Amino acid sequence: MKITFCCMICGFEIQADTSMSKIRCNCCKAEIAVPYRPAEKRYDEVTFYRREGDFQMGRAICEEILREYSKDVEAHFGRLLCRYGI
Repeated sequence: MKITFCCMICGFEIQADTSMSKIRCNCCKAEIAVPYRPAEKRYDEVTFYRREGDFQMGRAICEEILREYSKDVEAHFGRLLCRYGI
């Protein structure tokens, strides 16, 4: 199944197949994990808050995701980026 999500580094819209575990962003060339929960827009919210400089809110959303899915790589990465204000 095809999904669309935003790159956690630059915010570029990415399309991937859910059978893939990772993909390279066409914009910033970062290797991005394909989200564990493609139906959720939570990852895009984290990217939005990071781009707006509201790292506390972005980190809070990542914490919510991790309470439900403790091994979610994308949420761990988002939390790390928010922690260091990136």
